[in-house]
Amino acid sequence: MKVRKRIAAGLIGAAMLATSTATTALASSDPGDTIAEPESAIASVSSTQNCAYIQAVAIKLEGDAATYALDDAGELVASGPDVTTDGCVDATDPGTITPMAISYGSKTFTLASPSYSKSDTNGIFSSQVTYGNTRSLAWAYSLSPALKAISTGNATATVSRAPGNCSYHKTGVTTAYLFHGSCPTHAYSTAYTLNGAVSFPIQVAGVNGTADVAWTFNYRISSL
Repeated sequence: MKVRKRIAAGLIGAAMLATSTATTALASSDPGDTIAEPESAIASVSSTQNCAYIQAVAIKLEGDAATYALDDAGELVASGPDVTTDGCVDATDPGTITPMAISYGSKTFTLASPSYSKSDTNGIFSSQVTYGNTRSLAWAYSLSPALKAISTGNATATVSRAPGNCSYHKTGVTTAYLFHGSCPTHAYSTAYTLNGAVSFPIQVAGVNGTADVAWTFNYRISSL
C-alpha cells in the first residue's frame, strides 16, 4: 500500500535507530505527542454526543510516540485515532431528551427495521435482531482490506454487552476472520451498549507496531 513520503521517510529512519536511541527520543518527546487509546477517543466523543455507533482506530509504531491512522485512501497519516460516528446527537442539548421508545443517539430495532450496519475505511459492523420470547441480537465485525494489508500476525478480539451477561473473546485468528457472536435475552425499550475491541500486530515501511480498533454500539429493541 502507498505511504505518504514524509511519513515513510521518518519510519525508515526510525527503523535504523538503535533501541537506546529510540528510548531516549521517546523520553524527550513533547507531552502533546502522548499515544491516544481508541477507548479514550470514544469516551471523548461520548462526552459530547450520544451516538448509535462509534469506532476508533489507532496505529502505534515502535520507537515513535505519535498515533497514526489510515485516511480514506488507505494511506498512513499522523492524525491520531481515526474516529467514525453514526446516528449522533448533541448530548448537551435538552431538546434531545425524549421518551425511551424514541431513538436519539441510538439504534432502535423494530419489527420493520430489525437490522443495522455501518461500514467505513476501517471495517464493517452489522447486527440483526431476532424477535421471540427472549429477543436475541446477532452481530458481526470485519476489518477493512487496508488494515488487513498491514497486519503481520493473528488478532485478538473481545466484545461485551451492558447491562447483561454477554461476552465474547477470540484469539489466534487471522485478521481476515469474521468476528461474530450473539447476545440473547433483551428487555423491550432498555438501553444496551455493545463494546468491542480488536488488536493485532502490523508493519509499515519496515517498522513494526500495533493496530487497536475499538467500537461501541448503542441500541434498544422496540416491541412495535
